[in-house]
Parts: sequence; C-alpha cells; structure tokens
Amino acid sequence: MKEARIPGRRASRLFRTENGKVAEKECKRQKRRKKSPAARKSGRKGAAPRGRSIRRLALFAAALATAALAAAMLWRNRADEGDATKDRHVELMTTGYCNCGQCCGWKTDESGRPVYSYGTMSGKPKTVGLTSSGKQARPGTIAADPRRFKTGTRIYVPGYGLGRVEDIGGAIKGDHIDLWFPTHKEALEWGVRRVRVLVLGRGD
Repeated sequence: MKEARIPGRRASRLFRTENGKVAEKECKRQKRRKKSPAARKSGRKGAAPRGRSIRRLALFAAALATAALAAAMLWRNRADEGDATKDRHVELMTTGYCNCGQCCGWKTDESGRPVYSYGTMSGKPKTVGLTSSGKQARPGTIAADPRRFKTGTRIYVPGYGLGRVEDIGGAIKGDHIDLWFPTHKEALEWGVRRVRVLVLGRGD
C-alpha cells in the first residue's frame, strides 16, 4: 500500500493512504528524546534525576578531599625530612675526613701558603680547618648535604658519637655524611660504613 505525505504538516508527521484515511505516525526518535519538565527549562536534551546528580557530586567531593589530604601528608613528610627537626632513625652512608689537603681539596702554592686546589676557588687562599659555618673543625664536626640536613642538626652516630652538622662537601650528597677525625689515618680506618644513625634535630 503506497502512502502520500500531506504537504505542510511536518510537525505531526501525517500521511494519507490510498483509500483516503489519514494515519498519524509518531517518530520513534521523538519518543526516545521526550524531555522532562526540568530539561525543557534548561534547554538540554535530557536531565538526570536529581538524586543521581547529588550522589555524583558527593562522590566527586569525597575524591577531592582524599586527594587534598594525601597531598598534605606528603608535603608534611617531606618538610620533616628536609628540616630534620624531629628525632628519628635514618640509615646513612658515612665516611671520614680530616683537615689535610687530600680530604679538603687544598695545596700549598710557591710561597707555601694553603690555597684551593680545584673548583671555582682554585688558587685562592684557604684557611685550613675552617668549616663552611665559620667554625673550626673539631671532634663531632659533620659535613652533610644542606638540602638533607641543615646546619646545626645533631646526629648520633654509633661508633663515633654525637656530632653536629657544621660543614659541607662537594661530594657529600643526599643520605651521605662525612665525619671529622683529627688525623688522616683515623679517617681511613673509619672507611665507608652504612650506619643507622639517630637524628636529634637542630640544637643551639
């Protein structure tokens, strides 16, 4: 049976059959896209139920809060490690050094004065035994990476004793500290040791 569409009736989708009867055919697509009252107001094609939207918003807020808490805890842990203000046990690589030119990178010039042997300070006068903090090296002086342990941090090293970070070193990076000894022989005897030390925080 052939059908002829009635012109000008686009919205109602009316079609005329051969025997003159008019049949209205609703488009299935329009049924699927039937809008709710809330969707008509907002102009959207469809609107999710209010309860579902609230649940999604609550889940998003919970996930955001969890991420913020995790970031805060990570920042706090890193800050504690960087400041070294709390007592804690840490495993570090330890080495020994003394005031000699081999350990501290200096030599004597033609006039017999100690000068730096390398680096940006090469050839400039060197005060033997003076640490980066301006204090004279002595038993208990420790050289460390200032990004890991700030100047003044007290560290107890088993087999060495209580020391204080007062110096730095070009080869001292990260979890590595250098312990001062009066003689080069004692520094060599200490060698390289991995030791579980106790960080006591910064003292006066």
